[in-house]
Amino acid sequence: MGKNDQQISRATYKRIKNMDRAELTAYVTRLYLSGFEEGRKAAEYFLERHFTHFAWVGPTRRAAWADRRKDGYAATLSAHRHRVHAYPPVTGEARDNFAVEITRLSKWLANLPRPCAVFVCRDARARQVISAAAEAGLPMPESLAVLGVDNDEMTDTTVVPALSSIDTSDRVIGYTAGRILNELMLKRARGRVIRTHHPHIITRRSTDSDAIDDVLVRETLDYARKHLSDDLSAAALAQRANLPAHALQR
Repeated sequence: MGKNDQQISRATYKRIKNMDRAELTAYVTRLYLSGFEEGRKAAEYFLERHFTHFAWVGPTRRAAWADRRKDGYAATLSAHRHRVHAYPPVTGEARDNFAVEITRLSKWLANLPRPCAVFVCRDARARQVISAAAEAGLPMPESLAVLGVDNDEMTDTTVVPALSSIDTSDRVIGYTAGRILNELMLKRARGRVIRTHHPHIITRRSTDSDAIDDVLVRETLDYARKHLSDDLSAAALAQRANLPAHALQR
């Protein structure tokens, strides 16, 4: 960095340092992911699958982005008169050593009412939940259905069962950030707050089931969901389930 660049950098830093909050707001654009919306989406997804028991697992260290996801999840379920079992805060060595935490997490998962829909703050943490559930001998998704956030394909497709996840549309966010930066550089825009609302869910094996006691009905619903593009009729589904059509309609 040349002498002139250093002088410019110091001048810029001094200018920013002396700005009040109103000035900063005018020049800085903040791009937020809608964590609350992601939580709401997760709750609705599980409700559509007829779950009546719900749980939440957050990060090992509390974070505002995770709290927003939890709040959206809990608020939506509360509106349907459901409560959320929240995994207790992680303390001590377990925060940084999953080999220490896995026993505690396994016991907590084993004590959840089942079948239970477990929403996890992010995919990497959801992978740990799946490992702990396997340690506890809990079948997935029959006893526990696990949903993460980020749709990190490397993480989601290399775990058993493959992890369902909320896709936060990182590409859309990247394009939005680039467009805003270009506008700011060209002085065509001033600072503002932008909240994204693009979450959608990629279903994989970890949630690919309905929380219905009747195995035959559950399997028929699973089949119908996987063949939505086919020309299915109630009669065809009833024939596959070896039931009279009127019984399936009930």
